[in-house]
Amino acid sequence: MKKLYLLIVLFVSLIALRSHAQVNILTESFDATTFPPTAAGTWTRAHVSGGAAGDTWKRATAATSLDASWVTGNPGTHTGAGMAYFNSFSYSSGSTANLVTPVLDFTGAGVYTVSFWMFRGGEEDIFFAYNDRVKVYVNTSASATGATTLATIKQDITGAPAVSSEGWYQYTYTIPASYSTATNYIIFQGISNFGYDIQIDDVSVDFYPNCTGTPPEPIISGTSTICASTSFALSTTTSTGTGITHQWQSASSASGPWTNVGTGSTYTSSGITATTYYRVIDLCTLSSLSDTSTVFTVNITTGFLCTYCTPTTTSGCADDHFTNVTFATINNSIGCTGLTSGVSLYTSPCPNLTAGSTYTLTVSTFGSFGGDDAQGWIDYNQNGTFATGENVMTSYSSSGDNNTYVVSVTIPAGATPGITVLRLRCNYNGITYTVSPCNNYTYGQTQDYYVNIVSPCTAAPTAVTATPSGTALCAGNTLTLTGAATTATSYAWTGPNSFTSASLTPASFTVSTASAGIYTFVATNACGSTTVTTTAITVTAPPSAVLATPSATTLCSGSVLTLTGAATGGTSFSWSGPASYSSAVLTPPFFCGIYSIIEHLFINGYQ
Repeated sequence: MKKLYLLIVLFVSLIALRSHAQVNILTESFDATTFPPTAAGTWTRAHVSGGAAGDTWKRATAATSLDASWVTGNPGTHTGAGMAYFNSFSYSSGSTANLVTPVLDFTGAGVYTVSFWMFRGGEEDIFFAYNDRVKVYVNTSASATGATTLATIKQDITGAPAVSSEGWYQYTYTIPASYSTATNYIIFQGISNFGYDIQIDDVSVDFYPNCTGTPPEPIISGTSTICASTSFALSTTTSTGTGITHQWQSASSASGPWTNVGTGSTYTSSGITATTYYRVIDLCTLSSLSDTSTVFTVNITTGFLCTYCTPTTTSGCADDHFTNVTFATINNSIGCTGLTSGVSLYTSPCPNLTAGSTYTLTVSTFGSFGGDDAQGWIDYNQNGTFATGENVMTSYSSSGDNNTYVVSVTIPAGATPGITVLRLRCNYNGITYTVSPCNNYTYGQTQDYYVNIVSPCTAAPTAVTATPSGTALCAGNTLTLTGAATTATSYAWTGPNSFTSASLTPASFTVSTASAGIYTFVATNACGSTTVTTTAITVTAPPSAVLATPSATTLCSGSVLTLTGAATGGTSFSWSGPASYSSAVLTPPFFCGIYSIIEHLFINGYQ
């Protein structure tokens, strides 16, 4: 009982030491038809001033009062079936209304944040910048009176905080530490300037506990192969909360020495010229304990991916750019927030494109003074250039500030397998250009995407085998499972005692009688076709109930001694005693002496 109690104490302590993760205390996506929402606590709304009493927040599936001549389309929700919106397009200027969260408890020791998504519009209205806005407050009452202002966000993209293009943007703000009671509210105040509707969606309030003990090990992600002197970014899944710091380090060797290069959850390098090693150290300043990530290696490539031309747009992309690119697993709505001139490179996601298959490429563009043209190429032969025969899109529009182009792209059967580049360009069609992957433009944007050409899957994986290090084992032996397969891209082992592994050859492990049974190996190719094979393992337990019983323990000289052995699970036996006595019989006769029984089980050399 004491051992069980100690185990429970240690387990609870471990949880306490690792409790740095984000804790969500409120999520609201406005999907339910009831408004204000009640599912995760009761929200409230109230008309505050100006306009009519009915000028307040409502639920919608799309903004219902947008001037289509000035705003791109009619934005739907950020996610799900609904969003909250304030109809400032129809409400008179000065109309003000509050949307208030349920009561929130901020008594925990740590940091609280509120985040939400807001649609920013007005991109096409080049003559007016309206002042419709949302003010975000925190207060101990469900009113903005006496509240602390967290932010003011204008609906128009030119207003603070300014953004380059229309779309949904996420905003996150930290709750001041002075709000530490059990009764608090977040207030979204919509204010009309008789401009465009205000939409918000996916509200989240989160708690980041103060760090204690040792932080969890951070994990680095990012591009592991780059061209020399090309900028790149690394990010880390790290602990968050009061007292956590993140120190990035680099070295020319995986073993160091290490040099501090940056702080924060993301590190951006302007470029390297040789293989460089990175790690990040998470420190809990409240406990002075830290944990260090596994070393992340960034290698230099000198292949064709580094030889592409780099065209420029002399006036940048603010007036003419992509608003969305969708192709296979790519769905990019970054717009003109990357490079304003030159080429923006996106290495992830890197979709698999099967040779001989057809995919839909959809691009949407924005132009301040009329239509934009869109062109695209894929370097199918991986020679570092975009040939005329590799053109996959040439679309034009002479009217409309926002256009969407859709084309079907068939990957040639002879395309070279491996990672290559999709290049997309848009430009203002009021200026005549020669369609080219490399020409310089005055207005426009160039985006490059990594894509991976894969050979077509003609059949399920072949030559699939599952080989154990032994099929008949004793408990305590080590088992190694070795898989093999041709054309497979992923693997899955399952077996007795909840055994699972996604490795081709899982790590060796010690078997018990619970390990006996059928082990199944599944090999899967890039198209999802599978081949299955199995192997059977038997495991024998060590002998038990081993006894050595003499016919008597005190005998006269010349008396006959009978030795009787007993064992469960034994297959061979061995007696030994004085005067070099030995016997392989379970119950041998003999004379007076001292004897012992040694019981053996022989299977595959195990004793």
